[in-house]
Amino acid sequence: MTLRLTIERQAKGLSQTKLAQRADISPTILSRIVTGNTQIWPGWKERLARALDWEGDQDALFEEVDDEK
Repeated sequence: MTLRLTIERQAKGLSQTKLAQRADISPTILSRIVTGNTQIWPGWKERLARALDWEGDQDALFEEVDDEK
């Protein structure tokens, strides 16, 4: 299982570091978000959604999805 955030990031061709830069979030914090090692502050959700041009529910980006193709 993978966070939808990771799938969207990869679909846009962004590295985790590049997404962190676009969202003005520390790459370390983004790594902790992706691995589930930190709580997600609402402002981070908003910044990450904006950085990915995500128009859906921000919470959906942080849901685990089946990434098998």
